[in-house]
Amino acid sequence: AKMVMTFSGGATKGNKMGDNAAPTGGNREDKLTASLAKSAQTARDLTWGRFYVQAWFWCFVSLMAWLVGGTMWYCLWHEWPFFTGMYYLMQATMSIGFGFPTEEDVCNRMEDRESGFRFSAAKYWVGENNLYPGPEMGGRGGCVASEISKAVTTFFVVYFAAIAAASVGILIGKLVNPPGGWYKTLIQEAFLTKLHKQAEESPGWVDDVWIGMKIFWFESLWFKATLMLSLWVCVGITFAMLSTQRMRFWTALYFAVTSISTAGLEGLKPLGPDSKDPNNLDITLNPYKFYTSPHYQGDFAFVAFYTLIGVPLFGWAVSTVGAVFADSISKRDSSITLHQAFTPEEFTLMKLLGKGKLAEGAEANSITLHKFVECQLLRLGKVSVDELYEIKARFVELDLDASLLLEEQELTDAGANLQVDDSKIDHHAMAEALAFMEVKDSLLWGEYLAVKNAQQPGNDVNMSPAPVLLMQHPPP
Repeated sequence: AKMVMTFSGGATKGNKMGDNAAPTGGNREDKLTASLAKSAQTARDLTWGRFYVQAWFWCFVSLMAWLVGGTMWYCLWHEWPFFTGMYYLMQATMSIGFGFPTEEDVCNRMEDRESGFRFSAAKYWVGENNLYPGPEMGGRGGCVASEISKAVTTFFVVYFAAIAAASVGILIGKLVNPPGGWYKTLIQEAFLTKLHKQAEESPGWVDDVWIGMKIFWFESLWFKATLMLSLWVCVGITFAMLSTQRMRFWTALYFAVTSISTAGLEGLKPLGPDSKDPNNLDITLNPYKFYTSPHYQGDFAFVAFYTLIGVPLFGWAVSTVGAVFADSISKRDSSITLHQAFTPEEFTLMKLLGKGKLAEGAEANSITLHKFVECQLLRLGKVSVDELYEIKARFVELDLDASLLLEEQELTDAGANLQVDDSKIDHHAMAEALAFMEVKDSLLWGEYLAVKNAQQPGNDVNMSPAPVLLMQHPPP
């Protein structure tokens, strides 16, 4: 059986590969060679050997440039230990703002540095001639060295907001919506439909409860997001209560939540003598020793990694929970959009999104099914005009005989160089998904075909047969 995909509604086609085919726009073999070359290049670009051309790699590079570059700047300029520098980078660029340590520490805590600066160039910008008037003299204090540090911090804040955050979004998008995600979602939807049917047919309530729990787990992404966020908050609470910070429960909860929500209302503080400190230092008398002493580097390291993972996790979890409410509203808006009448301007533009100038006769003043779908996708904001034309450009590349129809051979030839491991294909799941689509297809076209048959007696119009894969792997 041949699977034929029509580019324009109402078109018919004979033998594409026969003598009547009249390829235009170049030799068929040349077009096939070019299409195969492009598919082969795409396949090579997706291998580990060409990782440097893939989006995830450049996202990773931009994140590492921010993380390593920012951390090393604070370590070299302020002479802070590595994790203190990383801690400050997190709280500054993620807008957490714990407030400790500060940029002015390079100026105001010279008395805390027993040996002065060892290697930082900041020592040339902290002398008496580089100090600014303090509050007692009507100024804000600080020095030229702290101003230089603030300028660099401003750069890292803008860099993170513009590039690093976008990279995080792209990486999350790749994980949440991998290639082929649309049919994986369809398979999951078919699986859930099967579970609902099992729940209706199961005789006992125990089975109903178990099946209901499975349905809830697969359907409730918001629950998974809430569970993951809650577990991460528990990690933060455990650290706050058991570390040298010695927080009580409610303060620990306050710290754990406000840290990853970027409120930054409770951070690390230099406390009084700690019995766990082998030197039992009173770091309130010398805060510089708090964020430079190796004994407390574990605290700074934990908070740095806690916020590095927690801030994106918090954003994803909150947006997922909020999406439950937003979806209920957006579905109504989508329904309203889909049922709005077309304007004359939309109709005029729609004609160009189909065959464009190739349309003839009655087709020039009508919109086919695929044109209607394109228009509705544009209305819903699911696709752009540029993306539609990019898709159609790929169609033209694959349409070797310029017939405006694609056969299975033309689609699969372009990927013939790819080796597909049949053992990795879940045929059972695919069969369930195909059966699920057959049900939807029957509901959509059943009444339409009945009306058409009634208008044209003797015209036997039947639904298309089940796909080959469905016949080879029928669902249970």
